[in-house]
Amino acid sequence: LQAAAVAAAAERDRTRTVLATLPAEAAALRQRRTTVDEEAASAARQARDAADRARAAEEDASRTRVALAEAQAARVEALLAGEASALRDSVERAERDLAEHEVIPEPQLPSGLLWLRDLLQVDDALAPALLAALGEAAAVALTRSAVLGVRAAGMSVLVPDDVVEVRTPAGCERLTDHIRVDADLRPVIEAALHNVFLAPDRRTALAAARGLLGGLVVTSDGFAAQPGLVRTPQAVSGAAEEANARLRAVLEWLRKELVARGGTDGARDSAQAIEAVEQAERAAAAAHAAASARAEGARLDSATSEERRASHARLRDALDEQVSTTERRLADEEGRLRALIAQERDTQAHVDATQAEQRAAAANARESLRSAELARERALAAEGSRRESEQRLARARERLAELRGERSKLAVEEERASGALRLLEEQVRAELGLPEDEPLPDPASLDLGEGEDDDGRASTMRELQRLRRRLMALEPVNPLAETELAEIGERHRFLVAQRADLDKAIADLRSLADELATAIAEQFSATFQAVDREFASFFAKLFGGGQASLRTSDDPEDPGIDIYARPPGKRLGSLQQLSGGERALTATALLLAILRVKPTPFCVLDEVDAALDERNVGRFTQALRELTDRTQFVVITHNRTTIEAADTLYGVSMDESGISKVISLRLAELDARVS
Repeated sequence: LQAAAVAAAAERDRTRTVLATLPAEAAALRQRRTTVDEEAASAARQARDAADRARAAEEDASRTRVALAEAQAARVEALLAGEASALRDSVERAERDLAEHEVIPEPQLPSGLLWLRDLLQVDDALAPALLAALGEAAAVALTRSAVLGVRAAGMSVLVPDDVVEVRTPAGCERLTDHIRVDADLRPVIEAALHNVFLAPDRRTALAAARGLLGGLVVTSDGFAAQPGLVRTPQAVSGAAEEANARLRAVLEWLRKELVARGGTDGARDSAQAIEAVEQAERAAAAAHAAASARAEGARLDSATSEERRASHARLRDALDEQVSTTERRLADEEGRLRALIAQERDTQAHVDATQAEQRAAAANARESLRSAELARERALAAEGSRRESEQRLARARERLAELRGERSKLAVEEERASGALRLLEEQVRAELGLPEDEPLPDPASLDLGEGEDDDGRASTMRELQRLRRRLMALEPVNPLAETELAEIGERHRFLVAQRADLDKAIADLRSLADELATAIAEQFSATFQAVDREFASFFAKLFGGGQASLRTSDDPEDPGIDIYARPPGKRLGSLQQLSGGERALTATALLLAILRVKPTPFCVLDEVDAALDERNVGRFTQALRELTDRTQFVVITHNRTTIEAADTLYGVSMDESGISKVISLRLAELDARVS
């Protein structure tokens, strides 16, 4: 019951410790949630700013397109005086160039890389991914005729050799593995798309992009992500398609104007018209590229802000869930603590009641033993008094018998003397002639003649006086002697019965003491043998071999237990023959053996590893691990190996103000957070 009470107290302390840390964790989570909300608000503001910048960029692009259209119209008006046939040729050439740069709808490629559409072979499902991967490379001015010219001339394509190798992220694969192209163009594609990876979905792409040092991750729907940048399919092709549509509209208007005027002007301005149209196209392309870049940047910022807001929302939801879980855990721990406190109170009450009963029983037993001892002493004293009384009674009886005999003799002698005296008086009266009522005269006054009876009378008188003196000298006889003798006999019989009861109680107590001694001896022997076995086992584990045993002393004047140990490579000897470290290990082995046989809820060890080397400290911590299932060890140590083997660390540090602080660290929770 005491062990249960100690365990309940330990559980209560542990629960209180957990409850003490939970409010701090909840406060930290709330603080983190506040920080996330602030970051989300900041991200929302950034998203709004990005949207504003996107709208401004679109308005700028619109104004640029209008200005370009107006400039083109003015220049065309100025050049309409040129030769109609030359202008038609220019228009036809512009249409051909437009056809080569035209952007096809999604998932086709933008106009700047139209030539790759015919040169690269890829699955239709991966066309948006290829479009997103090419990105800025779509503005390379390489037409189909130029490619054919390179092939016809038999020239090779130069490929840069300074490409940085990036390892393929988890869950992704290289995009070039899905592209089919001619062998002579394979180096170009490998160089352009060397560090482009294909992800199955956007979440995987974002996760992979965060861990990249360089490169790009795309998805089959045209989504592209790299560290600090996200692109959507619409951002790649929308601006180019709009600019090309306006350019086609201008060219269509030029074509109609040429047809209407019918070639009425001369051909002297044809070259200038062609050059003006080309300059207009180049200016439009440059303005279009700049506007597209600004719009794309704004859209990328907006998309990144949206993604950040979504991430913050998910993080806020996760934190809310964690706070709720922590609050529920706090409530559960509080309920558990209350239950443990109630259980501890009940257990403590039961333990107190049991201990009170045991103390009362022990007190009763001690009182009974004292009463028995006192009764035995009283019985012995009564027995002595009885024997003395019997002796006195016997002596009194003997004296009484003697006195009775003497009294009888004296009575007989007195009777005889009285009879002789009466006879003598009668003779005197008769001789003197005196009447019976007249007193006899004094014998000294009488002048008696000497006769034959004078000597007899004198002797008789002397004997009579002697007998009277003896009778007067006798002690007074107690007439209640027989009554006192009866009372003393009754008291004697009572004391004899009481002595018999005391002798029986003493015999019972001695029998109980013998049984207790036998049980104690048996239990001690069994426990001693178990501790001896475990001591030998732990000694071999801590020393890496050797033998050890416990022996009881046979000397009754100096009882005790002797410890004999033989470390590996040494002789068997007593504990005094070992070194300091060997004594520490031997004592530790004995302590662990006792804990194995009779576990306790707690065990405090104060620097028991101070005298041990690194190897023995490792064996010591391993031995402690074997007993942690039933005993909790509190080890005070400065040894690093022992500290690393602990589950929970408690340290005391002092700051600059001189105030000591207790720091606790649970290594299991730390490992879980790190993993």
